[in-house]
Amino acid sequence: FALYLPYFVMMSAPGYCLAYLPRYYFVLVECLFMKFIYGFCGGNRNIFVTEDECYFIC
Repeated sequence: FALYLPYFVMMSAPGYCLAYLPRYYFVLVECLFMKFIYGFCGGNRNIFVTEDECYFIC
């Protein structure tokens, strides 16, 4: 079910591996982008490499 939700409804999903990759996700309630650390495995579609990518896509 979660795969079919719009990405902006999903919370950040840091993944379950041990990588340390800075990423951004959209926070719908606050209408802004927040930084988080992504572990590389797993996650969801609410993940962007740069803040500029967030603005471009959204």
